[in-house]
Amino acid sequence: MPKENKSVQHTTGPWKAIPYGETIAIRSMAKDGWDIVTINPSGNANSGIPNKQNRANGRMIAAAPTMLSALELAEGWIDSKREDENTGEGQQARWILDTIRAAIGEASPGKEK
Repeated sequence: MPKENKSVQHTTGPWKAIPYGETIAIRSMAKDGWDIVTINPSGNANSGIPNKQNRANGRMIAAAPTMLSALELAEGWIDSKREDENTGEGQQARWILDTIRAAIGEASPGKEK
């Protein structure tokens, strides 16, 4: 499991998508266990089973803290291994790092690189 990033301001992960009725709750699995957000396109929490797209959206949202940690690990590793930026591999590493850093910046205000 990725280490927790103490500098971020989002709700502590891991998060889990929990379906009930048509609603999908994204819940922090940390000690407080608060719902972070709910997805309910019809506005009725007891009208049925969540559709496949809502379940997929819930899983994607719930995976966000883990994906952020993975990007931060990849950023550090790629940065330590990159070659001369004048080579094809060096230019590709630079592009990957720029993409990773842009994603981290979107998820972590104040950490833009």
